[in-house]
Amino acid sequence: MNMKFTSVAFLSCCLLAMAGHSVLAQTALLTDGDMQRIKASFKKIQAVRLPKLVTPEVVEIPLPDANAPFVYNINDGIFEPVQIFSQAATDNAVISRLSQSGQPEYLVSGSYWDFQLPAGGGDGYSEIIISPKQATDLSSIVLRVAANSRLPHELELVGVYQSEERIIIAREILEGSTISFPSTKVDFLKLRLYYRQPWRLSSIELPDKQIQTSFTARFLARPGNLYTFYWDQGWAIPVPVGELPSLSGKAVAGSLGDLLTNDLYRTVDGDGDGVIDKAIDGRPVDNCPNVANTDQLDANNNGIGDACEDFDRDGVLNYQDNCVDKPNANQLDTDHDGIGDICDTQESRLTEKYKWLPWLGIAIAGAVLFTLFIVAAKHEMSQKQKTKKKKNK
Repeated sequence: MNMKFTSVAFLSCCLLAMAGHSVLAQTALLTDGDMQRIKASFKKIQAVRLPKLVTPEVVEIPLPDANAPFVYNINDGIFEPVQIFSQAATDNAVISRLSQSGQPEYLVSGSYWDFQLPAGGGDGYSEIIISPKQATDLSSIVLRVAANSRLPHELELVGVYQSEERIIIAREILEGSTISFPSTKVDFLKLRLYYRQPWRLSSIELPDKQIQTSFTARFLARPGNLYTFYWDQGWAIPVPVGELPSLSGKAVAGSLGDLLTNDLYRTVDGDGDGVIDKAIDGRPVDNCPNVANTDQLDANNNGIGDACEDFDRDGVLNYQDNCVDKPNANQLDTDHDGIGDICDTQESRLTEKYKWLPWLGIAIAGAVLFTLFIVAAKHEMSQKQKTKKKKNK
């Protein structure tokens, strides 16, 4: 029993270790072609200038806007995890909430707030106070949540001006991260949030001119390594990165070089067949942009790939049609051999209808041959024994 328990425990530890390194493994499994395709999806690149490093350090880079870059490690040939931080001008607005002890708690740059569901169950609720330095006309709020965190489910917004409360937005479903409303002069706002699952708030931005927000990117840089920012992904393709370390606290300052056009960039390859949908000069390239067809076959030379055509006009495109030359909208395939019944001339053949029959025949033939071999061997042995007895007599 102890040995069995030890084996199970060892196996569990191995599985946990494998799960913990799954993201790194994804990165390691990328081929050179995969990485080239990922880099070719970005329109712009920008060199990162770092101070001289002796040990790995968290580097902070000022960003021109809220767009998030991807960080590429040139030495290792991989993308590194990066985290974006925002900072509202501290002399313009203060973001606060009451902690569990009833004391004010403030949201500062580089930190975040976690919102948990009540211990007794049910939806969560929290009220956040947004306090500009002076009475201000506001018309929108932007909630920034952490990666992989969802937004709250509902909100209510109340403005307070000269001690008088006014409902700006009655309780309603939160449709997105930007909350817009008619321009309203307020001393401060009460943002009431209702949520059905835990979430994490990184920052609250006030896009109006009175409130300015700055953005920075942080990542862990290693001595002797060169890094590049990749900007503006032109078409959706996953960018695997390693494990995200803790990037809060002290950081060294870095800067950016000139923003350049990425020479590798190509326009969308929506079906992922390696043939781009349009060339740089606008001429079409992929003759079937919605279905992967690396071969680009076009039998009738009409500029449309065979995979995207419907030769038999039965409403089923060739790449899905099991009989491309004869109409068969029902796609019947009785023997499940991938050929529609209307095109299959061997439907009555037992070996096609029951694919296990040939193997059964081979097995039976093998058994017969083996039996004959045994019988022949026994007969020969019997003959030898009889001959031996006669000699002994």
